[in-house]
Amino acid sequence: MILIYFTYKIVKSYKGEIDLNWLTYIDIEYAKILSGKNNKNFIYYPDHNLTAVTNGVRFVFRKQAIKTKILFEDEYGRKLYLTDVDIINIMAVAPEEIFSLMQMWLTEYEQNKFHNTFILEIGSKPFEVPLPFPEVNCDNKENLGLIASSTFKSVADFDISYHDLLILISLIVDKENVVSENSVQRKSRQLKKFIILSNFYKSGSYRDELNEKGYPVNIPLENVYYNSNVAKQIDLIFDNLEF
Repeated sequence: MILIYFTYKIVKSYKGEIDLNWLTYIDIEYAKILSGKNNKNFIYYPDHNLTAVTNGVRFVFRKQAIKTKILFEDEYGRKLYLTDVDIINIMAVAPEEIFSLMQMWLTEYEQNKFHNTFILEIGSKPFEVPLPFPEVNCDNKENLGLIASSTFKSVADFDISYHDLLILISLIVDKENVVSENSVQRKSRQLKKFIILSNFYKSGSYRDELNEKGYPVNIPLENVYYNSNVAKQIDLIFDNLEF
């Protein structure tokens, strides 16, 4: 758990020096490199300080055209992008102890019970990003260690720690937070989607509530979210669902 202690220490050293947001900053740097040229094929991989706890795996930020994605890359250069559907499926098949911890922490994160942050540096610019973990103490150190040491096999055929999956989720949620006028609602919506749907596809929980709101409970997840326009409409359901 060296990473968690390290990130808390960095946060304190940078307090009061943070402006903009990391997503907009990447957009600005991307535009500078292109210098007004319209090249949709150009891909920008900004330098950053975010370290994965998974051996031989690193986070990659990828900017192309209007989209910024966060990927995992292994030591052989294989890159993996996880969609919301991928993340929900990974959570749904996680071992029960891991699943319970992720559910508990993401629920508390949605309810703003955590005030932990880490510093994400893009280039040399620091940005504060929320952490979806409780602060380290004697009562939860073992659980934090379990999340860091437990892994799942990705479709790219390399292992990824559940700790790093939660870091990815925090970045996905923060993307909603920094670009939206309704940031609190968008953050809550995204987290409820992960929490409720992973519960539903693991054990059938929330079936009645989802069905009542119009979610198609009788078809596979991949067939529900078959394109982005449909996904945006379905996601609105989670504004009116509670745990």
